[in-house]
Amino acid sequence: MRFTANFYVRVIGALILAYAGWALGTHYAADPPTPDQELATVLLILSGMGLGLVLTPYLVLYPFRALLRQLRTMPSLDLAAIGVGVLLGLVAGALLTFPLSHLPGVLGQVLPFIAAVLCAYLGAAALNWRKTDLLALFAGRHEAPVRATSTREFLLDTSVIIDGRIAEVIKTGFINGRIVVPRFVLQELQHLADSADDLTRTKGKRGLDVLRAIQESGTIAVEISDADLPDLRNVDDKLVALARAEGMWLITNDANLHRIAELQRVEVLNLNRLADALRVPFLPGEQLQVIIRQEGREREQGVGFLEDGTMVVVEDARNLLGSEVAVTVTRVYQTNTGRIIFAHLAHTNGRAV
Repeated sequence: MRFTANFYVRVIGALILAYAGWALGTHYAADPPTPDQELATVLLILSGMGLGLVLTPYLVLYPFRALLRQLRTMPSLDLAAIGVGVLLGLVAGALLTFPLSHLPGVLGQVLPFIAAVLCAYLGAAALNWRKTDLLALFAGRHEAPVRATSTREFLLDTSVIIDGRIAEVIKTGFINGRIVVPRFVLQELQHLADSADDLTRTKGKRGLDVLRAIQESGTIAVEISDADLPDLRNVDDKLVALARAEGMWLITNDANLHRIAELQRVEVLNLNRLADALRVPFLPGEQLQVIIRQEGREREQGVGFLEDGTMVVVEDARNLLGSEVAVTVTRVYQTNTGRIIFAHLAHTNGRAV
């Protein structure tokens, strides 16, 4: 039989509270105790044991695990700032302990502890809030900070980086705050860039170029975060958990990731939805130029893509793979992930172009 940490914590909590019940009962009982007092002591012991079995994990184990998760997902700079802030706060609290301990009665016993806790909290909060300014001060950097009207943080997933449109959206100024790119996302992009498949390798290199362009634009602050969740292996799971833990907005164009994030109450910005809202609708009869990239599912179809990623399904174009052709829109179908345009080959003088 395997005993978990939950089991041990419950047992220890039950023993401690049972002892507390026994101590409380014997303290107020007579010597020797009456039968009623003995019964009351037994009830206190049983009550303490029951409360220990039920409440101890919620008071000790679960908060401790939450703290560990927070420490694992916290950026290194934030963790260092909070640690130094707590240390400085405790030093300030220790200086206040001596005069406060001379106060009369209970105040002299309680106020030193309260002052130490309060100073530690204020020190951690102050250094965490101004860590960027302090880092720039000690590093000797005096450039003007990036202007932003909001301190909101936006987490980028791999798909939206490879897509590339996020760089143009940022240049317009519609996103204010700070862009956060976890290092595990960079590692995924590097893995794609090193792939043996040409298309995959191109996507990875494009994603790295997009990130570099966003950093060099100076429009918005970009942070490469070391926060990670080693217990989770899937990158999407890590992104959702990190966004939820840090209160960040997740930017993606992955419809499935969007749904999963919303189910976990994570705020999501979907570039595909933004593009659909701003895109000029294609009307039947309009002509487009498209390169046939792959075969369709049926009726000798060929499939191409517009610059914004919209899929164009062209009838009788399966034998034109790799060719740029003129097509005429027949209908537009709206899906959860975007629009699909159905078209046929445009004809001039009875011949396909």
